[in-house]
Amino acid sequence: MVPLRRARRWTIVLSISLLVGAAQAFAAPIAHAAYPGANGRIAYSTYAGISWNLYSMKADGSHLTPLANSAMNEFGPVWSPNGRSVAWTGEMPSGAGDIFRARSDGTRVRDLTNGAADDTRPTWSPDGSKIAFSRDGGGGGQIWVMPAVGGNATQLTTKGGS
Repeated sequence: MVPLRRARRWTIVLSISLLVGAAQAFAAPIAHAAYPGANGRIAYSTYAGISWNLYSMKADGSHLTPLANSAMNEFGPVWSPNGRSVAWTGEMPSGAGDIFRARSDGTRVRDLTNGAADDTRPTWSPDGSKIAFSRDGGGGGQIWVMPAVGGNATQLTTKGGS
């Protein structure tokens, strides 16, 4: 009689473990966030059922503001040093990324690197005048830099990092 009770107990423990594991496997994806900028707001992207969308909010979670709300995936937000603008990667229908920029309130959204290459991971220069990013044109990712308002980008690295 005692071995049968132990078997039931282990069956229950195993069933609960499997349910917890399954729940974790199907949980919503983790949001991508940028630490509060000079404006005190957090920029983040979260999965909205169809695509990743970009939002900002105050550090206490209030005043949720959509920064970009398109059908494309928007992720990797980074605040400009003065907190007035945010840059991010937008995944185009082709699967390639472009670097986008908007004001902190979500207005004036601009595609800064509109092209065929896969442009990702933007980061601002300390003075906010330039944006560095990774570009993969089919031969491996390289570091490029461009004016923060867009325009001609300059390649900083080549294959092999030289």
